[in-house]
Amino acid sequence: MSSSPGRAWPIHPVLFAAYAVLFLFAGNVAEVGLQDVIPPLGRSMIGAVLALSILGLLYRDMRRGALVTSVLVAAFFGYGHVKALAGPDVSREALLGMWAVLIAVVAILAWRLSPARIASLTKLQGAPMARSLPGVPKPILTPLQTRERTARRTIAALGYNECVTYSFIDQAAATHFGGGSDAVRVDNPISSEMTHLRPDLLPGLLRDDERDE
Repeated sequence: MSSSPGRAWPIHPVLFAAYAVLFLFAGNVAEVGLQDVIPPLGRSMIGAVLALSILGLLYRDMRRGALVTSVLVAAFFGYGHVKALAGPDVSREALLGMWAVLIAVVAILAWRLSPARIASLTKLQGAPMARSLPGVPKPILTPLQTRERTARRTIAALGYNECVTYSFIDQAAATHFGGGSDAVRVDNPISSEMTHLRPDLLPGLLRDDERDE
């Protein structure tokens, strides 16, 4: 295995594996504790280290092994996102086949690329993007969006949870809250429990509370 005494091993596969878990934690920091994140974070990083070690031995080059390991980590953690974007029209077998082809192509390229070519990829230097206007850019969010985000984070920090319900309910429940007329009836409902536009938030909240019990 090619490795110089003073050359650091590539760690980007481990960082990719850690990022996948930390990204989920950042989106649910109000609901998940740090003690719940450490076990999956440790497993993902250890798995990346093992895959890096095995592939480094197979390729006899840690940089080649790291290239394939990073693709494996991205494919493993990104499968669910790609499946959701593809929708029901793409079968699980077809998606797994495309994933296998992608990994095979990267594995072959890593085998055929020269060590000097792979080493040149580690020497790439970043350059800041040019700004169209000088000075500090203006905020992207509107004042209303900023207040809404602040309110959401404040309420979540106080221990409250956001409950998202459907905009449609059945006619009987809508009638109890002053709705249920033909003017708000859905022509092609996806379910018998979603035939009318809800006149209030309470029917959905009460139904979710009943299901949770």
